Amino acid sequence: RLIDVSVTISPIFDKNNRIIGTSTIVRDITSKKAQERIQELESRYRDLVDTINVGVYRSTGDSEGRFIWGNTSLVRILGYDSLESIQEVPVARFFIHVHGRDELLHELREKGFVRNRELLLKKADGHVAHLLVTALAPFVEGGNISYINGIIEDITDQKVLARKLASLEHLVKEPGRGPALQ
Repeated sequence: RLIDVSVTISPIFDKNNRIIGTSTIVRDITSKKAQERIQELESRYRDLVDTINVGVYRSTGDSEGRFIWGNTSLVRILGYDSLESIQEVPVARFFIHVHGRDELLHELREKGFVRNRELLLKKADGHVAHLLVTALAPFVEGGNISYINGIIEDITDQKVLARKLASLEHLVKEPGRGPALQ
């Protein structure tokens, strides 16, 4: 097998200052190099996850819920200053609908995942965000959710544009209300 090594070679001189040999020290640094590669990959992964326009998170699986981890897009989407400030708020309080968190947990218990489920969540400033969530939940003994890994996509702007488009279409279809066509 291939290994990473550090090599130190020193000349050995005779009494006339001529090189008559070498002293070689070889150290196996395979584990050190492997650790460096892992750290580099983790750093690149974090950079990728933090720069995508989708919130990535891990939360607890209990009814109140707490964010364990989230990327910077999650923080931005929910309108907070930092991950730490989001971690202080129970996940259930983000939901507009009183039983929204419970409904999500029920679906996760039934299927083990949810895909593109639309949620209405409260942002830090009180505004409503329309989000699509996709999440997976592993279970512990007894059928309880161990934790939830998920992604959220903010579709608020799409919803607003769809409502505006629908109202414009309504105006165009009403006789005498739309633009004159020649």
